[in-house]
Amino acid sequence: AAYTAFLNNPAVVLCLRDHPAVRVSADDRFKRYADRFVITRGTLEEDLAEADLILFTYSTVAEEALLAGIPVWQWIYPGLNASALAEIHPIPRMASVEGLRDAVRKFKQTAPAMLDEASKTALLEKLFFRHDGMSAKRIAEACSQFEILRTERTRNAARVHDPR
Repeated sequence: AAYTAFLNNPAVVLCLRDHPAVRVSADDRFKRYADRFVITRGTLEEDLAEADLILFTYSTVAEEALLAGIPVWQWIYPGLNASALAEIHPIPRMASVEGLRDAVRKFKQTAPAMLDEASKTALLEKLFFRHDGMSAKRIAEACSQFEILRTERTRNAARVHDPR
């Protein structure tokens, strides 16, 4: 869709960041579009620093971009929309090539609204629970509680089957 929307607009530079586990740029189906895309090879931080806008379907990069102050748009395709971000924060969504072209025209004319610090913190907590640096401790405590419950269940099951 991005390829088609901006085929004749050299002012828009399309960059593709491959997923670490799925290299879209290496897929034979992508080759016919490769001439219009720059395949990024930098770190996520480097790619975000260069981006004016992130267009995604489903990606945690969108959450990170928005929290870094970069506008994000979602391309909706037929099927499941599994984006957590789209469910908790209003973001522009497009489902047509013409809609994407129009949105970019408007984007160039008006600067997108930025999130203030309170909004960033609220969004971060909606996405990832509390933003207090204690996630690892909470996970460790949950694992410990799980192990205690598992051990108790094993003991109780052994008592039930004990023939004495």
